[in-house]
Amino acid sequence: MTAEALYERILEKIPESELRERIDKKIQSVGGLLSEEGALLLIAGELGIGIEDTKEEKKHFFISDISEGMQNVDISGRIMRIFDVNTFQRKTGVEGRVQNIVIADNTGSIRIVFWDDQIEKIKQFKRGDIVTIRNGYLRKGLNNEFEISLGKEGFITSGHESPDYPQINYVKLKIRDIEDKMNGIDV
Repeated sequence: MTAEALYERILEKIPESELRERIDKKIQSVGGLLSEEGALLLIAGELGIGIEDTKEEKKHFFISDISEGMQNVDISGRIMRIFDVNTFQRKTGVEGRVQNIVIADNTGSIRIVFWDDQIEKIKQFKRGDIVTIRNGYLRKGLNNEFEISLGKEGFITSGHESPDYPQINYVKLKIRDIEDKMNGIDV
């Protein structure tokens, strides 16, 4: 179900003014780090709109096949990059943690976001491993680019080697040869 469809489903239970207010409060409670789609999912859960009511038919996707608002996404790829854990202070005063990885298949790459206790799920993996993300949902994140976050039922498992996943190519550069637009560089 798309974010728009979920929005309409929630409006069957509460007025739009209340929904807008609740969305804003959810986003503010995590210091702006939650998307509107994420807030909608949380509010749907609070209103008893069960996950079975919002799930799309389960399908395994290539990265190029995913589109905005998709939920219940299963996707596999090679871990191309693992970012450090970042901690932040929520407006409630509670400390939060976030860690990202980037996975790729032969059609593209995407950031996968792990929040708080979900971070423990990725400690067993390293760069180059093949993984499968199950029950993720797509949203726009940093730089207005798509990323996948795990839902409450989401998890990460080991995947199987396949020609669908690119190999990691290590290229050595001299520091003076690094340019501004290069990313994913290990020094």
